[in-house]
Amino acid sequence: VFMAVRAVTAGSGPIFNVLGTPKTGLLLSLFTAPAFILAALLGSRRDVLAVALAISVVRIVGGICGLLLTFKKLDAAPRTMLPGLLRAVPGAIAGAATALVVAHQITALTNPVLELGIAGLSGLIVALAGQRLVNRRGVTEARLTILGR
Repeated sequence: VFMAVRAVTAGSGPIFNVLGTPKTGLLLSLFTAPAFILAALLGSRRDVLAVALAISVVRIVGGICGLLLTFKKLDAAPRTMLPGLLRAVPGAIAGAATALVVAHQITALTNPVLELGIAGLSGLIVALAGQRLVNRRGVTEARLTILGR
């Protein structure tokens, strides 16, 4: 889910720089830093997966705040990006759910980093397949943008 939101909100920092207001991005980062630390501390009471989930929540909220600030700086309506974000969410949720299920099923491994990697890769595969099924237009646009074909 974080990656779906990040795909839409990633442009905020460079846009602040282009508009001559890099301070906005810096202040947003400084504002979210305590939340990152708190999320890591709260998640660390459980396990690596809890830390990853807690930090992802903070990054999602921070990314959405950055996107809203970007819209304000550009005098644009947020609803212009909302449809693209919403089309990306179902595949991302399916991938996140898959990662959680796999993470809880492979607890027999002794290496938690390996467990997290396998769960994450499983979730990524499902998320990409979900994007291909639900968000065909977005996948085509991404392929054209990234690969030029």
